[in-house]
Amino acid sequence: ERLVILDVGIHVLDLARVFLGEATRVACETQKRNPRVRADDTATLLLRHESGAVSQVECTYMAHRHPDPFPYTRIEIEGSKGSLILESDDQITLSDGKSSRRVSVENPLSPWMERPWHVVQKSVHETNRQILLSFKEGRKAATDIADNLRTYALVEAAYLAAASGTAQQPPSWAG
Repeated sequence: ERLVILDVGIHVLDLARVFLGEATRVACETQKRNPRVRADDTATLLLRHESGAVSQVECTYMAHRHPDPFPYTRIEIEGSKGSLILESDDQITLSDGKSSRRVSVENPLSPWMERPWHVVQKSVHETNRQILLSFKEGRKAATDIADNLRTYALVEAAYLAAASGTAQQPPSWAG
């Protein structure tokens, strides 16, 4: 059964697309580590992007970190001139190989938000606000069905790769 990539991984795949461009190939291994869960609870994906970049996406319900970083997403990007790490404390560490600095990306909480869910609450609110504004202005939303289908195609390719043991291309219906 399918679970972790479709539930949590799809959002990280979306971020990989935003930062590194469309993915052309996906390799994937899934695991069922918790015997009480009927489906996969851990997945590791390796993506090749049109840009030439390679990304690794990991998602799990079985992390044993303390404190547990959930619901935050940790992002690490290594580039030719430096790196960026988004931490669960609303800090980004930027490094150029010689020095590093931390930058706060914390947003003020609205009265209806609560930690640690504020990041998710803010993103859902902003996404819906952008979609509504686009509709009112008669323009295409940044997050539209075609874009969502391209990310979902990576989920499908990941599950096909896990089942076959070979890297897969996203389905052609995703455009």
